[in-house]
Amino acid sequence: MPTVSIGNVGQLSLDLIIATLPCEQIGSIVHKAVVPLFGRNALRKSSRKPTTAIDVFVCKEHKLLLIQVRSSVVKRYRHRFVEDLYSWLSSKKVSRLLVLSSLDAVERQDKAIASPDQIYFKVPELKLDSNQINDLKATGAREFTEPSCAEFPLDDSDTYPGSGFLPSLLNNSAKLDGNVTAIFLYCLEGDNRPQGFLLASFAMKLLGISNENKIDLRLKSPHSWAVLDEQIESHLTMF
Repeated sequence: MPTVSIGNVGQLSLDLIIATLPCEQIGSIVHKAVVPLFGRNALRKSSRKPTTAIDVFVCKEHKLLLIQVRSSVVKRYRHRFVEDLYSWLSSKKVSRLLVLSSLDAVERQDKAIASPDQIYFKVPELKLDSNQINDLKATGAREFTEPSCAEFPLDDSDTYPGSGFLPSLLNNSAKLDGNVTAIFLYCLEGDNRPQGFLLASFAMKLLGISNENKIDLRLKSPHSWAVLDEQIESHLTMF
């Protein structure tokens, strides 16, 4: 599942994964913490099912439950939302939660500037597993080191700038029976489709379902992305 974060990289990544894998929409999640959203189906052009703030999909072939979050979580209810989400996931016997997110590139530390496309991961201390950490590092991800400041204490917004409710998911991971892993990269606002492809490819590799030799598993863009290309083309014709 993604968090609503800067550049919408998490949402773009999950859109790609859902459009690529044989996924079926099984429902939506409604919660008072989530800003309501309703629109045309963003993934299946012929589908009459609407797109809402939180849509739930299942991929039986790979035993995946995919939760697409498209709307912000109100800050004052964020903790309650995460608690309810973890309670529901635990009741469904979810063994592992993979969170897709992004951080504000303006807040990068010097060492992160040299690797603009680097993917980072964070596993809560209570959920640390040496084998899992080794698997993440083997795929090329770098463990995220939280910045520190000797003069002023840093809050979650300073540690994970622009990441939405990612800190809440990490800080409350003990309430989920399964493991929690977050993967993210730095970006800016704008057209972040390349970053979406990058994070989606990494997620599929991490889940063991990416195979470059199988054409049907190459990432496919959802039909709704064509609207952005049309807008870009119309603006270019002005010049």
